[in-house]
Amino acid sequence: MAGGLTSLLGFEGRDNTAAVETNTIIVFDIMNVVGLLMTTLVLLPALLSPMASLVYGAPVLVSFAGWAYVLQLYFGLAMNISTNKMYLLRINIMLLVTPVVMACIMFIVSLAVGAQSPNTVTIDSTRRYCHITSHVPRTTAAILIGLGTAGMMVFEVLLSMHLSRNWVTLKKVTDGEISIFAWYKFGRIIIFTIFPFGAFALNIGGLFSSGTTNDKWNILLPIIPLGAAIIFGSRTDIIYAWKMSYKAEATWNIYEDPKPIKEVSEDTRLPEDPNLLTGCSQ
Repeated sequence: MAGGLTSLLGFEGRDNTAAVETNTIIVFDIMNVVGLLMTTLVLLPALLSPMASLVYGAPVLVSFAGWAYVLQLYFGLAMNISTNKMYLLRINIMLLVTPVVMACIMFIVSLAVGAQSPNTVTIDSTRRYCHITSHVPRTTAAILIGLGTAGMMVFEVLLSMHLSRNWVTLKKVTDGEISIFAWYKFGRIIIFTIFPFGAFALNIGGLFSSGTTNDKWNILLPIIPLGAAIIFGSRTDIIYAWKMSYKAEATWNIYEDPKPIKEVSEDTRLPEDPNLLTGCSQ
């Protein structure tokens, strides 16, 4: 009876019309959102070249990678924590992750600036790479690189001071054919420190230039990552890792593996008290 009255007065038709309109609006909104997302995915590569973000992210990665390497060496020798493998493993994981995180932050900052202002993304006059004319990526990258380089130099000084204080003990152990410290790795770090100074010199030269770029400047830019790859990539443990024949635990050890010897005299044995290596006392 009530249903017939509602149909007679036309309310049922109005309800159906409202439901149809609501469904139509929902479909329209969904299609617009999906269309916006798909259009963004299609146009984003055209609006921003990935190279523009990598130009600012790669130097940050190299700088913090050098800082992490020095910090790892300092912790392993000066802090005398290498005997705790799990603790050293956690520190190494943190040091390995930090450069990648900082590079990703720099990449995201550059990506956001370029996506927000596509007109700031331009190609170099020599057509070698894309860059962003906004000062935000340059300033952010300069600050991060400065922090990484400064941290690397500070720990190099601390490591050198520790080596000088414990030179007699370390030399005595090393002369006994048991290398407690990888001297060549410390040399790699010292050599690598030269490259940030080279980058700083390039930046200073760019500030006093006419503002235009040329092929010579672009050829000099990849020196730092290339130098890092040659200096640190020539390590035997990295080569063995690529050959899939190096022990996993050796990857986390900054010390040289003991050389196989038949006999070790009392003068060349490792000190039983680990505090002797760090100059610390209970």
